[in-house]
Amino acid sequence: MQRLTAAQYRALAAKPKRSKYSNVPTEYTSHICGRRTYHSKFEARHAAYLDTLAKAGTIRTWVPQVSIPVPRTTKRMVVDFMVIDPDGAARFQDTKGAPPTRDWLLKRDLVHSGYGITVEIVSALKRPR
Repeated sequence: MQRLTAAQYRALAAKPKRSKYSNVPTEYTSHICGRRTYHSKFEARHAAYLDTLAKAGTIRTWVPQVSIPVPRTTKRMVVDFMVIDPDGAARFQDTKGAPPTRDWLLKRDLVHSGYGITVEIVSALKRPR
């Protein structure tokens, strides 16, 4: 087994780590939230889509990265978007480019049973109507 020199180690350690799901952080400037960096291209595109709906009057507004405490635990669930409909009702949406994990599904179910909040999955294959 060959040993690395200090310079070789620093060169390897300086390389950016690949994200878990190969998502690329993407910046988008919204007329509602201003400039922010979203966790993925898909999430940024969904923010642009929500902006279009808000301009058209289909929704009142939207809020990114909403944190919800998970009942019966000390954990929190961060949902990508809270969408406010014209009648004032709130909907929660989470963008997913990959199938949701068991942990995420468990948190979603606990939030639903504890608060009655339904978190919609917006997948890369299907847009909500």
